[in-house]
Amino acid sequence: MGVFPDLGIQHDVVVLQADATTAESKAKVKEALGGSADCVLSDLAPRLSGIRDAAISAPAMRKVGSIERYVSCVRFSARTPGASPSGREYLVIFLAGKLDQMGPNREQCKDAAYQPFPELERLKR
Repeated sequence: MGVFPDLGIQHDVVVLQADATTAESKAKVKEALGGSADCVLSDLAPRLSGIRDAAISAPAMRKVGSIERYVSCVRFSARTPGASPSGREYLVIFLAGKLDQMGPNREQCKDAAYQPFPELERLKR
């Protein structure tokens, strides 16, 4: 039961945090309400970063020029129309534990073992 203090009116309010595009989420709504809803309000906040399918490799020591540095590979696709479906791949170079340089480099990242990087997708502009 939720209360709208400004109006002094009580309403039944159910709060769910879920992906509104999945069948599982629709089933959760019906289950929470004990049937169909008359109205469902949602913010349906879009991903604002323009990035999808983000992945990153674990940092590893590699030779960059003549120096051994920790590097990682980052891969993602853009959400913009006309963007390359193969996405973008970047070599990230660290110095003293901090990001030092980042630039396109498919050669050094071609054998990278990627894992999902959802934090990059959730960045906001």
